[in-house]
Amino acid sequence: MAKFIRDLIYWLNQSLWFIPLVMIILTFALSFLFIQIDKSLHLHVDPEQFDFLFKSQDGARQVLATIAGSMITVAGVVFSISLVAISMVSSQYGPRVLPDFMRNRLNQIVLGIFSAAFLYCTIVLAEFSWPDELQVVPVVSIYFGFVLSLLSIIVLIYFIHNIHNSVQITTIIAHSAKEIDKYIEKTYPLYKSGYCESPPDRDGLVVNSVKSGYVQDIDDEGLLIYSEKHDLEIDVLRNPGEFAAADSPLVKVKNWPYHRSAKKLEKRMNSFFSIGAQRTPIMDILYNVEKLVQIALRALSPAINDPLTVLLCIDRLGEALVKTAYRFDPHCSFADRKGKIRLHISFPTFNDLLYEGFEPILLLGRSNPRVILHLVNILTEITEHVNSSSRLEAVAELAKAIEIEEGDRMSIHRKKLFPAYKRLHAKIYEVRKRLTAQEK
Repeated sequence: MAKFIRDLIYWLNQSLWFIPLVMIILTFALSFLFIQIDKSLHLHVDPEQFDFLFKSQDGARQVLATIAGSMITVAGVVFSISLVAISMVSSQYGPRVLPDFMRNRLNQIVLGIFSAAFLYCTIVLAEFSWPDELQVVPVVSIYFGFVLSLLSIIVLIYFIHNIHNSVQITTIIAHSAKEIDKYIEKTYPLYKSGYCESPPDRDGLVVNSVKSGYVQDIDDEGLLIYSEKHDLEIDVLRNPGEFAAADSPLVKVKNWPYHRSAKKLEKRMNSFFSIGAQRTPIMDILYNVEKLVQIALRALSPAINDPLTVLLCIDRLGEALVKTAYRFDPHCSFADRKGKIRLHISFPTFNDLLYEGFEPILLLGRSNPRVILHLVNILTEITEHVNSSSRLEAVAELAKAIEIEEGDRMSIHRKKLFPAYKRLHAKIYEVRKRLTAQEK
C-alpha cells in the first residue's frame, strides 16, 4: 500500500493534466450551481444597479462571450510559453530537468484556471439563451465569471514571473539539491541503527522480472510482511534506479518450498516492484545526483563552456556529501518482529554518492584549474566530517586521482591550487589519525 501511495502521488504530481482536470470538474459543478441560484432568484436586469458589467441581456451575453474567448486564447499562449521554456531548458541543461517543469504546480494551476474559466462562461452562455420577454439575467453567474477573469489576470502575471525564475540554472540546481536533501534526511540515519549484513551466499529460487525497464519503486514493507508470513529470506537483486531486462533476475528467494508453484511466486514478487521506461527519484537518490552531474558535464563541454555552473553543481553536491558524511549509511537488511533477517535491499552508500557525484566532473574538468580548485576545497570540507575510515579512504582515493604537483601544467594557478591540494592531504592525514584512535 505504501508503494502504491508513493507511486500515485508521484505520477499525479508529474502529470500536467490532473490539477487542470480537477479545476475543470469543480468549475463545471459551480456553473450549474450558480445557474440554479439565478433561476431561483429570478433576478431582472436593472441597468442602474448592474451597469458595471452590462445594461441589457445582450450586454450580459457579450460579457460572457468576451471572457470565454479571451480565456481560451490566453490558455493557448500560456501553453506555448511553457513549451518554449521546456524546449530551451532541455536543450541547454539536459532532458532530466523536464520532470521538474512538469511537476511545477503553478504551471498546472495556470492552465487549469484558464481552461476552467472558458468552460464556465461557455456553459452559462449556453444555458441562458433566454427569450427577451423573460428578462432573466444570470447576475450571480456573470459576476463569478468576472471574478474568474480577474483571478486569471493575476495568475498570468505571476506565471510570467515564475517562468523567468524557473528557467534560471540556480533555481534548477537548487530544486535538485532540495530533493537530495530530503532523501538524505529520510534515509541516512544520524545514529547507527538497523542491520546491514551481506546476504549469505546460499542457494535460492531466482525470480525473474516479467517486464523490462528501470526499477522505480520497491514495496519493502510488503516484501517484509510476505517473507515473514511464508518464512522466507529475500535478496533484492535489482535495486532502485537499476535496469531490469525482461527475464533477468529480480530477486532471490530462499526457503521457498520447491513443490509450490514458482509461477505464482514470480507474479507475487513482481507485484512488489514498480518498473517503468524511465528512472524516478521516488527511491533513487542517484537520480538527482546524476542530474546535477549531467548539468555540470554539459557546462564543461566546449559548446557551452560555463565553469560557473559547474561550481554551483559542485557546491550543491558538496553540501549533500557533507550532510551524509556525519550520518550512517542506510540499513540494507530488514528483520521481522522476532528479529530474524528477512529482506536484503542495497541503497547507495556515502562512497557511491562521492564517486557518482565527483568522479565524472573530475575526469572532464581536469583541464580547468578553477573547477579543480573548487573540487579540492569541497573535498577538504567533506574530509572534516567523515565518521569512518572507509569513507576517508574513498575521499583519499579521489584526491589521489587529482594528482596536482608543484610546477605542473596548472602552474598559472599554483599559488592557490597547490596549497589547497596540500591542505586536503594534511586534512586527510589528520582525520585518519583521529579515526584510528577512535576505532582503537
